[in-house]
Amino acid sequence: MGTTSSIFAGNSRYAQDFQSVIDRAVAIASLPLKQYQNQQTRLQAESAEISLLSAKFTALGTALDRLSTAAGITASSSDATILTATSTSGAAKGTYTLDIRDAGSSAMSLSPSVGITDPKTFGLSASTAFSLTVKTDPGTAEEQTKTVSFSTQGVSLNDLRDAINAQTDLHAHATVVNVGTSAQADYRLSIQSTDLAPQTIQLNDGSKDLLTPQATGSRVTYRLNGGSEDFKADSRTLALADGLTINILAAKSGTPVTVSVGENASTISLALTSFANNYNALVDEIDKNHGSGGGALSGNALMSQLSSTLYHTVFYENGGTSLAQLGLTADKTGHLSLDAGSFDKAAVNLSQVTSFLGSATSGFISNAKAAFEGATGLTGSLTSASEGIAGELKAQDELIASNQQRVDDLQARLSAQMAASDALIAQLEQQATFFTAMFKAMAANSSQY
Repeated sequence: MGTTSSIFAGNSRYAQDFQSVIDRAVAIASLPLKQYQNQQTRLQAESAEISLLSAKFTALGTALDRLSTAAGITASSSDATILTATSTSGAAKGTYTLDIRDAGSSAMSLSPSVGITDPKTFGLSASTAFSLTVKTDPGTAEEQTKTVSFSTQGVSLNDLRDAINAQTDLHAHATVVNVGTSAQADYRLSIQSTDLAPQTIQLNDGSKDLLTPQATGSRVTYRLNGGSEDFKADSRTLALADGLTINILAAKSGTPVTVSVGENASTISLALTSFANNYNALVDEIDKNHGSGGGALSGNALMSQLSSTLYHTVFYENGGTSLAQLGLTADKTGHLSLDAGSFDKAAVNLSQVTSFLGSATSGFISNAKAAFEGATGLTGSLTSASEGIAGELKAQDELIASNQQRVDDLQARLSAQMAASDALIAQLEQQATFFTAMFKAMAANSSQY
């Protein structure tokens, strides 16, 4: 922005006056520029506040999605340290008990110590052709053997590791580990099965075996619904029923874990509390923009519109049921809170609670999603306001640039004009000084004769 400048430096006695003329002219010409910049600052503050409101609406929408999931069919575990359960839309209501007798383990083989201190240079063999054999259920009637032959790019331990990991058919993964110390490294090749089953793993370079078995591995073993039959699996992730997945974390034989599939009051209660917390954060942000001393959007009709959206959302009723009857009520400040006693009373008829809450296409959740879409959707009020401010900011940027150039041009033009005037005056002052001195000298000379 054009301001008082010291760009002009003259030689006449009027140089400082010329500078004052330039400064005053530039200051007057800069008045519109200052107004544009003030307007730009205001628009930037409004844009930032709209972005913050949009983020809080998005967070509230995410909490609503969690409520939608909680209000549907969900799976829960009575002991999440033993196993967890997840469900999809295809899951049916039901109860299962699982006695996890073995969580399963992987087979593992390790190369013996051959003094490898640098796995990028040294390896187990000078060969580049190998075969990897995995035997499943070794020593039994069900024994299965699978062998894969492959070659390596080099002879180093790292080359061998990478070549093994490129063989996906064997369900085995190789790593290079240092079992020595930092002062005396001892790098080994470790191969671990990715299936959970009794297996042996061996690597051969065409003349000798290179690995020592460390662990045989075992399958996941569990009993279902109080039965005595042991069921086995090669993975800790079980597709126990349509839409129901069990993830086994640990074994605790003799202590069955109950998996419940259906509506879950506790999950809904937590989701309602999360919704209330995010709702309150949005209410607080809107309240900052009310009143004469409020935020960047004080006096903007958008704030009343958003407040109305939230009001009609939480006071939605369906079939004579409301959020208040579920224990979620608003205080005089507009903040929501969930009363646990009231919710527990309503949850006695959990199907009525879930019917009121609904889903993305019905009930309270559908109504709230439509209301939030009216604020943050492609044509929503916040979206439109943000786009409008972005357009205004672009126009302000252009006005500021244009006016800055106008002020700069004026400053340069006045400086050139004042410099020319100053130079002329300085020349006249020099001439006046010369003639004055000459006349004084002539007068002094004539007085001597």
